[in-house]
Amino acid sequence: MNLGDIIQFAMDRTNEQSNRSTGSYSLAWWTRQVNRAKDVLAQETGYITKRHAVSLTASTQISTLPSTLCWGITSAYLGTRRLESRTESEMDEDFPGWRYQSSFPNQPANDGIEVISDNVADTTQKCTIYGTTYGTGAYASEEVTMNGTTQVATTKTDWDEIHYISLDAACTGTVTVREASAGATITTIAAGDTTSGTAISTAAPLYYVVRNPNIEWYPIPDANYTVWIVGGELPTDFSTPASIAAATDTPTGLPGAFHYILGEGAATLACYGDLSKDNAEVRASVSGQAFWKGVDALNAYLANIARDRVDTVRVDTSLSTQHYNR
Repeated sequence: MNLGDIIQFAMDRTNEQSNRSTGSYSLAWWTRQVNRAKDVLAQETGYITKRHAVSLTASTQISTLPSTLCWGITSAYLGTRRLESRTESEMDEDFPGWRYQSSFPNQPANDGIEVISDNVADTTQKCTIYGTTYGTGAYASEEVTMNGTTQVATTKTDWDEIHYISLDAACTGTVTVREASAGATITTIAAGDTTSGTAISTAAPLYYVVRNPNIEWYPIPDANYTVWIVGGELPTDFSTPASIAAATDTPTGLPGAFHYILGEGAATLACYGDLSKDNAEVRASVSGQAFWKGVDALNAYLANIARDRVDTVRVDTSLSTQHYNR
């Protein structure tokens, strides 16, 4: 079935044979209903699956989920190694401190950071600051090069909490890490030492935790990586045709045997919109039941072709202002 067939199917289901040029029940209106049914079908079943690339940044725990992901992640791979999906509570139980832990009582809270030594000879060491961004909580890190007794400021000026400070080599003097605006000390690193605060666990990630709209990693990446996650993708919308005969778009990725589901979904929306005066609610119920039976049938079909359904994310979505209950 193409879009024209789907719309005609929906019109037949609702006894609506007129097709206005504009407004309610026009081709543009019917196309919107089919697109809404398509979106819900994709979110409920993930009938189009795709590999989504996620970029991991060294020393950063949070990545943004792909904007095209409309359905739960079925699997994730770093190279050829599969990463395990864990819940936040599982991580808290099995890996206490899996996220950054605040280490210092004084925090910049929307300020820059300065690093300074009390010995003029400390000019080659690199100092890395790990913490979060004010207002968003996003994790961040920045490296600066020591300049002896002259303070060096970070480029980042909106630090919130600082968790860990690391030197690539010990300094001769004591290093002070302080707020840029008021000069209040956050922490110090004694001569001969190289760290202060709670060390983060960095390595190639083994686990991921979905915390919409982001995904978090453990251990925190020690380098820049690309992780491939497999999950549903929101299909492209049908375009508005000039006439039913011109509506030749087909539902990309949806097996032909299930095209009728989109017509049932569009018909349900039309009936709930009081398209017909008589028995609108009855017809809406009939089409709605057919739509959800089709969703279940498609899920069963996908399961039979070995779709991995581990840790799926169900999307609470309504086809209209009335929620459907199966």
